[in-house]
Amino acid sequence: MFARFGIIALWLVLGFALVGMPAKSEEGADWFNVPENRSAVALFIPGESIKGHEVSLSSDGGVLDRKVWELDRPFLRQYRFKPGAYKVFLPQPPDSPIKSVDIEAKNQSLTFVQVNPEDGSLFLVQFGYSPKFDSFLKETVSIFYKDGLEKYITPAELSPEANIIRVNTDLPWSIKPPKK
Repeated sequence: MFARFGIIALWLVLGFALVGMPAKSEEGADWFNVPENRSAVALFIPGESIKGHEVSLSSDGGVLDRKVWELDRPFLRQYRFKPGAYKVFLPQPPDSPIKSVDIEAKNQSLTFVQVNPEDGSLFLVQFGYSPKFDSFLKETVSIFYKDGLEKYITPAELSPEANIIRVNTDLPWSIKPPKK
């Protein structure tokens, strides 16, 4: 009888202790929760050729973030800053028709920017507007978390001056001329 009471008491104590604990959320879910009075841009460079190369962001006030990518997987980094209109200069070759993009970074929004050193392509999308893309990004972030690599994609807080952000890499931007 006392043994059964002891098991019931232990079960009740554990039950009450667990009630106050938050449920484990989807891996990486916090990565998508941009806080109030902040906006976010996620920079993605596909391919594995980025390993060992530096990616940096700067503004008129100097370097905002600098990272040498250590992984054999695509570069993914989220940058958070105050909402507003930003001109983002991209690492493109001199003859590229796209040298910069204007982003209206809304409060608590996440904008995704993909630049491809192989062909110079650029892809922009607002998270939450394309279910197919949202699924891709959630899965990509989830893989980093499942592999224990979340420290590599932890959002970086930035304070750019003059709402200008320059993205630079030491990657060889080997863009081939278009086929005729």
